[in-house]
Amino acid sequence: MNIRTFLVLFLLGGCSSIDNKIGYGVNFEVPIEASCLVNVVAEYEPFDPVTVLYSSLEFTYLENSINLSLHSQNLIGGYQLTIDGMFLGKSYQQFVQEAEQTSKMVQHIINQGCT
Repeated sequence: MNIRTFLVLFLLGGCSSIDNKIGYGVNFEVPIEASCLVNVVAEYEPFDPVTVLYSSLEFTYLENSINLSLHSQNLIGGYQLTIDGMFLGKSYQQFVQEAEQTSKMVQHIINQGCT
């Protein structure tokens, strides 16, 4: 009986954080240089270290894994931001608040540094 209870609690605990992944699509009014976006995000200290891949950036913020995907290597009209906080044991409400904060922070530093 104890093993069954443990398995049920384990499965419920595992499922509670399964939804902690969210994506944001951001479009700019005027295209910006992809290199500017990459530099601004990479230089933002709370996002350190930032890994720059072919057409995306990966970093961690508030313990969540962040992937910022560009649609081009030159001028870009927007980006896709994926925030992954799965299996960190955070409540869905806490995760959503952190994701909103992260999305707004990324937009803010890009707007300040590249427009």
